[in-house]
Amino acid sequence: MLGEDNCLHFEQQLRQHTTTDDDQLKTALKECFSHMLYLQVDRPDFVVSQLQSLFTSLADATDESTAPGSTGCLRPDTVAVMWDTYGRFPTDVGCFSPLLLNHMVLEPGECCYYAAQELHAYLSGECVECVGCSNNTIRAGLTPKFIDREALVEVLNYR
Repeated sequence: MLGEDNCLHFEQQLRQHTTTDDDQLKTALKECFSHMLYLQVDRPDFVVSQLQSLFTSLADATDESTAPGSTGCLRPDTVAVMWDTYGRFPTDVGCFSPLLLNHMVLEPGECCYYAAQELHAYLSGECVECVGCSNNTIRAGLTPKFIDREALVEVLNYR
């Protein structure tokens, strides 16, 4: 989904740089992320086929007859989130997002901090987001609302 050449370039950059704050590494990650987002526009049938393949594999891996841990490094609660997003948006490339992002479950009273230009999403529950004066929500998937891939790709910091 990220593009084979993009992934190879990112892996090469990752091996060459000791800090994740390197501009070349950030650019390589940006290329991977952008490629994935634009597949929704350029090759929607490919996105659907890849989603079907992923969720067939997840269904097979979570079958009771399958050995525990067969979903690899995915936590059961992350797999549940993935099924939920796929159920609501079965053709959306955003269903791959839990494979790229950190999935956190906050308990009542807990909080987390996201700096400016950090990709994040709230998937369920109630929360309060404290931000400076702005109206800059940029969406790229998993929503029936306006999607602005170009703006999101350009604004993120790729740390």
